Amino acid sequence: MGSRENRKSCVILAASSEKKTAAVGSGWPGRRRKLSRLRFKVKPSAISEYLDTGYSEFISTAGINGLAKFEGDTISLLAVNATKQRTGQFRKFINQAKRIFKQIEITEVWNPELQNALIRYGFSKDSDTFRWNNIDKPPD
Repeated sequence: MGSRENRKSCVILAASSEKKTAAVGSGWPGRRRKLSRLRFKVKPSAISEYLDTGYSEFISTAGINGLAKFEGDTISLLAVNATKQRTGQFRKFINQAKRIFKQIEITEVWNPELQNALIRYGFSKDSDTFRWNNIDKPPD
């Protein structure tokens, strides 16, 4: 991942400058402008580093925090938490993420209300993973 100094928490557009460059380089025209709409405060998770999972702790401007892995145009969410329940923060976060990433994966959704919401938001369920992708066409 880089030197110890580069691992400190900072406000960035994706998990790391390397990932941001990869996402911008492989995206649609105008992607750089759209990346600025979804900001994350990301820092490596100590347990994730120890287990080498690739997941990082994040806090989004939409009020959602959790663990995610950023790989090119894909965000994989392992755990999410809304700072204010029932205020639409998760919906805002998902809508922002849909404009930025070509694929969103959410693993192990145990909350039945959230499972139903993800289906309404256009996700499909494959085993224990909910998946949304928009690989064929650019976002609006």
